[in-house]
Amino acid sequence: MIDAAMAKAIEDQLYSLQRQQVDRNNPISLPRQDFWIEVNKVLNMHEDKLNSILQNEGHSQKAVTLTRRISNIRRAIADLARKRLVTFLHHTVTSNLRGSATDAKAGLTPIDWTRHDNHEREFTDGLKQLIKKFRMNVNWDEMIYGSGNAPIIPVVPAGTTQLDSFVAKPGGLTGSGPPPIELEERAERAYQEPEMDEEDRIALMDAYPEVNDIPSEPYFQHIEQESPTNNVAPRPMNTGVAWELAPETSDTSTEKMAENDEMKENLPNDTAVNEPTEQIDTPANIGLGNTLTRIRIILSQEEPVLTEEGEINLQEGDVHMLDVDTADWLIEAGVAESAAL
Repeated sequence: MIDAAMAKAIEDQLYSLQRQQVDRNNPISLPRQDFWIEVNKVLNMHEDKLNSILQNEGHSQKAVTLTRRISNIRRAIADLARKRLVTFLHHTVTSNLRGSATDAKAGLTPIDWTRHDNHEREFTDGLKQLIKKFRMNVNWDEMIYGSGNAPIIPVVPAGTTQLDSFVAKPGGLTGSGPPPIELEERAERAYQEPEMDEEDRIALMDAYPEVNDIPSEPYFQHIEQESPTNNVAPRPMNTGVAWELAPETSDTSTEKMAENDEMKENLPNDTAVNEPTEQIDTPANIGLGNTLTRIRIILSQEEPVLTEEGEINLQEGDVHMLDVDTADWLIEAGVAESAAL
């Protein structure tokens, strides 16, 4: 925070620099390296004071006077900054784009950055990089010095610091600034997948045998297509139903079939077994244990579910007659509920 006396001194320096910079091609030295930051603090102080006056006194004569003062400061800041940046641009372009090999830097004194704002130095460094890029794109050295006579600019690793950076006096060691250098550009190469032959691929598979023991999705689909009558609980295709709830094997259904066959053999010849002939004659009902369960779908599924009779679409509210294993599996998964008559 600055006081009123310091703010008045900074304002006087601002107006003085504005008058001196009008007819100069070189930037005028600043009274301090953080000059622009201090000017910003002065403006903030006046803004706070103006807000306080408006709250307490309203639009009084004091508020009008302070408003004009702030406007004059802003006008001086814009004018001074514009002229100074133009002089930095002129100095940088003149020192880096000379018209011939014999041009001397007459009247172009090196900039003493200890007497200028640090942000102005960042601006000038950015200009130098743009000019360097322009020289490379248009082949400036060959145009100016001639073919074969262009000076050789050494290429150094990125991050190299020249000795002039450690010298405080203007112009560095020689008085004419540091010599030109080129920094290496680290090219980023796109990642390429390594080429693997058959032996490397097999070796990579053998390194993780537990992964190879897990059947993939096409394997299950292939088994289901080859044996449509196998009494294995169907696996949903890309649905939200948990596969872990499905029966692991069909041993239970096989045991039930064997028990039914033994009961049929022990029955007398004149005892009739009430079995629907449609289920016996229909191939789709073989292995279902001669029992169907009536269920009602309570959760719609986007993809169809594969059953012994083919694919069926599960929509909320639909009623289906399915085998016991499939019906129990859907009920446990929360997709359906029992709808016995």
